[in-house]
Amino acid sequence: MRSRPRFRPSSLQHSLAPAANLSTASHARALSACVTRIFILRVPHVGSAGIFPYPITKLQDRYSHQRYSVPLAAICRVNQNRRPQLQQAIAAPWRVHGGKLPALRLRPVDRILRKAIPAGETRMDEQIKPTATALKQAVCEAIDRHAEAIIDLGETILHNPETGFNEVRTASLVAQRMSALGLAPQTGLALSGVKSRLAGRLPGPRLACIGELDSLRTSEHPLADPVTGAAHSCGHNAQIAGMLGAAIGLTDARIAEYLSGEIIFFAVPAEEFIDVEERAGRVAKGEIEFMLGKPELVAKGHFDDVDMAMMIHTASREGAKTRAFLAESSNGALVKQIRFLGRAAHAGSLPQLGVNALNAAMIAMNAIAAQRETFWEKDTIRIHPIITKGGDAVSVVPAEVAMETFVRGGSLDAIIDADRKVNRCLRAGAMAMGAEVEIQTIPGYLPQRNDKRLAQIFGDNAEALLGPGEFTVGGHRTGSTDMGDLAHMMPVIHPYVVAAEGKGHGADWRINEPQHGYLTPAKLLAMTAIDLLYDDAAPAREILARFEPAMTKEAYLAFQRGLFRKERYAFGDT
Repeated sequence: MRSRPRFRPSSLQHSLAPAANLSTASHARALSACVTRIFILRVPHVGSAGIFPYPITKLQDRYSHQRYSVPLAAICRVNQNRRPQLQQAIAAPWRVHGGKLPALRLRPVDRILRKAIPAGETRMDEQIKPTATALKQAVCEAIDRHAEAIIDLGETILHNPETGFNEVRTASLVAQRMSALGLAPQTGLALSGVKSRLAGRLPGPRLACIGELDSLRTSEHPLADPVTGAAHSCGHNAQIAGMLGAAIGLTDARIAEYLSGEIIFFAVPAEEFIDVEERAGRVAKGEIEFMLGKPELVAKGHFDDVDMAMMIHTASREGAKTRAFLAESSNGALVKQIRFLGRAAHAGSLPQLGVNALNAAMIAMNAIAAQRETFWEKDTIRIHPIITKGGDAVSVVPAEVAMETFVRGGSLDAIIDADRKVNRCLRAGAMAMGAEVEIQTIPGYLPQRNDKRLAQIFGDNAEALLGPGEFTVGGHRTGSTDMGDLAHMMPVIHPYVVAAEGKGHGADWRINEPQHGYLTPAKLLAMTAIDLLYDDAAPAREILARFEPAMTKEAYLAFQRGLFRKERYAFGDT
C-alpha cells in the first residue's frame, strides 16, 4: 500500500517571524511534500501596535480546488506526527480584521495534502488589503495609545490663548508636532497658518482636516490671559488637538498605503472676527487683505490644493440631546465699523454748543431695534452692536463714538437687505443730532451649508463610535463660521462634539470631558477620512462629482472684495 506523505516542517518548527526574515524557498521545501499548491502572502495584521504584514499560507485542495488561508505559524508549530492538530490548525477560522473566513469543509488531511508540486512553482501572491473597518479600528487604537499626549496638547493650548493672526506660540507648537510625525509643515500661511499633508499610495481627492488656532477675548474667563484678555471660551484648543490627534493616529497606524489621495492637516488662523481696528491696521499695511483666516487663505491660494474639507467644533451640553450633531446650515454675516463724529463742549456749563455723538449712536441703535419686526423670521437676522468708544471724558460732550456690529442672516440676499436698513438707521441717528457718521462695511462670513453625503459618512462613524442615536442632523445655527466661505466652493462639513459645559463665548465655558472632548474629534476625523479615501476613494469621488459650487474661487473673491466700502454722511446745521 502506498505510503501517505507526511507533513515534515523540520526547518520551520519555530515561532512566526516577520516575512522579510523567512525565505520563500525554505517555505516551499518544507511544505512542497504536503500541499497541492503553496502561496506565501503578506497579510496586514491589525494589532495593538498598528498594522504590520505577517505571512500566511494558502492551501489549495486538489479535489475541490478551494483555497484555504492558514496562518503559517499554525502549521509551523504542528509536530509532524500530530495530524489532528494540523487539521485543527487548518480548520480554525483565521481572524483578519474582525472578520472570519467561512468554515472549512475539510476532507481527511492526507487527501488534502496528498500531492506535492516542485518548489519552483511556489510563488508570491497578491497582497491582501485590510478592510476600511479594520483600518478605523487600528487608527482608534493608535489614538488611544497616544491619549495622554493629545489631551496634554489641548490643555497646553487652553492655557496659552492667542487671538487671530497673533497665534505665534500655538502655530509653533503645531509645526513641531507635525514635524515629529514626519509631515513637513508649511508655516506662516496667512501670517500664522500651518499646513502639512499625508499622501496616499495612489493619487486621488485631497481632503483637508481643519483646526482653528485662535481664541476669543473673554477677560472674565478664569483662564484668560491677564494682559490680553484672550481665552479659549469656544473650544478651538480642542479642534487643534483633534486635528493633530487624527494625524498621530493615521501616521502611527500606517494607514496611508491603503488610501488614494491626500489628507491635508491644516491649522488655520483667525476664525473669530474680533479686534476689527487691529485687523484694519494690518489691511492698511498690506499684511492681509481679508480680516478672517479662511478667506485670507483662499485669497493667497492656500486652498487651491484642497478638494473637500471638514472640521469638528466642541459644543456645550446645554440644550444638546446627543453626543454629536450637525446643523444643516448657519448664518453668514457682514461686519460694520462705525464712527459718529460730533462737537466737543463742556458737558456741564455749555452742552448746547456741542454735538453729542453718543446720542447720535443711541438713536441709531434704537432705530435698528425698531427694524426687527421688518425682518422675515426665516431669514434669522441677528444684529448686535457694541460701543467700543463712548467719549473722552464725562465732563466733555462726546465728540467721537465708535461702534461695531455684525449683520447676520441665513442667506446672502437677507444679509444685504438687513445691511441696507442698518445703514439707514445709522444715517438717521447722525441726522437727528446734526452729526456725521462714517460707515465701513467689511466682508465677514458667508452662510454655511453642509454637504449631505459627507454628513452621512461622518454620522455613520459617530454612531459607530458613540452609539446608535448619539448623532443628529438638523436645524439652523444663527452663529457664523468662515467654513461657510469654503462651503460655497467645495463640499464641507462642520459638525459638533458635545463635550463642554457653560455658555459658548462665556466665562463659564469649559471642556468637562477631556477624553471625549479631545480624543473623539481625532477619531471621527480619521475614521471619516478613511471612509472617503480608502482603496480608490470612491465615496470622495462621488461627492465631488455631485457637488455644484455656488461660486468659483474667482467669483467668491470678486464678491468679497465688492463688499468693502467706506461711506461718510454729514448732517450739520445749514
